[in-house]
Amino acid sequence: MPTGLQGTFMTEAQRLRELTRELPVGVVFSSRPDPIPGDLRLSFRIPLLCVLLARFWGNKTSLECLHIMWWAIRTAETRGLFLRWHQGAKRPDELLVRYDPALTLTVDLALGMDCVDMSDTGAIVLAPKGKRIADEVWREDGVLVKEKLFMRDLPTLSQKLLGELTKW
Repeated sequence: MPTGLQGTFMTEAQRLRELTRELPVGVVFSSRPDPIPGDLRLSFRIPLLCVLLARFWGNKTSLECLHIMWWAIRTAETRGLFLRWHQGAKRPDELLVRYDPALTLTVDLALGMDCVDMSDTGAIVLAPKGKRIADEVWREDGVLVKEKLFMRDLPTLSQKLLGELTKW
């Protein structure tokens, strides 16, 4: 910690200013009136990742399948599209899976937080800490309500099930 600040409470912005003070380029931090959207917050993304992985067979899946489910769970429209596809009402003009680059960052952070592990085959595996988070989310009534309702309608997810979607 920089001199003169030991023993005092610093905000995150103050810590960032201290960390960047000696950089050769100027860094400016500005307050913004708009909050970060909920789906971009780590307090949303890490628990959602854990809950999703807990729905996969063996609590593990590939990054590709995780991207599919991350897309499917995002909005009421994508949840509806995915459920219709899953129930056999497939229309080639209707389903369009997108990849979220921030999901890879979320997985990296979850790895660093010991919520997930990476298997030898590259699968993302729910770690014991992540399992506890997923279990806690399922117990709490007011947390990830729409997402949990969506997942309750699904069977246990598998690579095979989601692989059909990418081939469609």
